[in-house]
Parts: sequence; structure tokens; C-alpha cells
Amino acid sequence: MKKLLPLLLGVLLLSMPLSAKAEGTSVGVVDVIYIMNNADASKHIQSQRNALREKFVEEISETEQELRAQEKALIEQRAKLSKEDYAKKRREYEENLLKTRRYAQTKKQALEKAANEGMNVLRAKLYQVVEQIASERQYDLVISNKNVIAGAKTLDITEEALKRINASLKEVPLKAVEEH
Repeated sequence: MKKLLPLLLGVLLLSMPLSAKAEGTSVGVVDVIYIMNNADASKHIQSQRNALREKFVEEISETEQELRAQEKALIEQRAKLSKEDYAKKRREYEENLLKTRRYAQTKKQALEKAANEGMNVLRAKLYQVVEQIASERQYDLVISNKNVIAGAKTLDITEEALKRINASLKEVPLKAVEEH
């Protein structure tokens, strides 16, 4: 009986009509990935992200050079220092190294978070614009083009959505990546 119940449920569900209005449904299609990659705001976000990343890489490179110099000096002083003094300086060096690694990781995460938040602003605008177009054209449904196997090109609202987004959202400033 327990095995028969899921089978009966499946037959019942398959026998029901999928939608009472399926035949008269008007549909639009949008390429979300294309818009998210090509909108002016997206390019602005990527530009800011790259600039912040370059600045960060320069900063970390300088710190790494200082740490290499500190390690080299420590190696050179090893024979001249007592075991206790060497151990103390070695601990200080390792603490600085760990601190730098943590700082780099935190900074990288903050940069990614800021970029993601910026892209979320763009995504929200995209949804708003798609809803406006759907309302104007009286679409019952707008789907992503990745879910479409075949369809008329006239259903595609990607370019219209991209134009409207670019007109209303040119830039998305990234929230400041915290200094540590």
C-alpha cells in the first residue's frame, strides 16, 4: 500500500491540467548574464574592483618585501644571538607574517563583499526594469534565456532592458573597503 500511494499521486498529478491559461500566456525572454556583464554599472564595478585590487597588491607586496628583509636579517643574526633572543625575534617575525596573511585575507574578503554588494544593486535594478517591461508589454511571464531552447527573437527583451538600465544606473560606487 505504501508503494502504491506515490504511484497514484503521480498519476493524479499528471492527469491534471498544467495551466488553465497556458495557451494564451505571453512570455518575454531576457539574457540576465549578458546584462550583468555588459551594463555600464557592471563595468564601473569591475573597474573599481580592479583599481582597489591593484592598490591592495602593491600594499601587500611592500609588506612582503619588508618581511623578507626581516627574515634575511634574522637568519644573518642567528649566529650572533642567544637562543632565547633568536627565538624571541623569530616569534615576532612569525607573528608579523601571520598578521600580514590575516590582513590580506580580510582585505580580499572585504573587496569581494563590496563587489558582490555592487552587483546586487545592479541585479535589483535589472529585476525592476524587467518588471516594468513585462508590465508595459503585458507579459504574463519573463524567463531567462538559459531556460529557452527555441523561441521567436521578438520575445527577447534583453537589449531594451540593457538600454533602460544604462540610462538609469551608470555607476554603482563600491562601499569603502575597510583599512586595518
